[in-house]
Amino acid sequence: MMLGFIPPRNARRIVSAARLNAAVAAGGRRVEYVRKINGQMVEVIRNPTPRDTAQMTREAIATYPNTRKAKLDEHIRFTQDPAGNHYAWKAYEATHSDIEAAIARVFGFKMETTR
Repeated sequence: MMLGFIPPRNARRIVSAARLNAAVAAGGRRVEYVRKINGQMVEVIRNPTPRDTAQMTREAIATYPNTRKAKLDEHIRFTQDPAGNHYAWKAYEATHSDIEAAIARVFGFKMETTR
């Protein structure tokens, strides 16, 4: 008789808890306003939740209604730091080159960008 892996009944909750714990260990969710190169303040969310990204998308569509059918990455820009934290901001407010250095300064890490 061969034994196999039998997932527990609450496997989905375990995965979700593991992802949450990883985000908390990596720095947790945090909202900051970061000054980009031209002085404009941009809202940046570290480790955004699905609710955060949905809200950012709604705000982008409200600002630019003809982008309603655009993909998520056309409304929101993302980057990641060396510790595994993810950062999100509205795409129409800043590009990566505008804001990555400011994110690194505000959140306290060294950004390793790839070109």
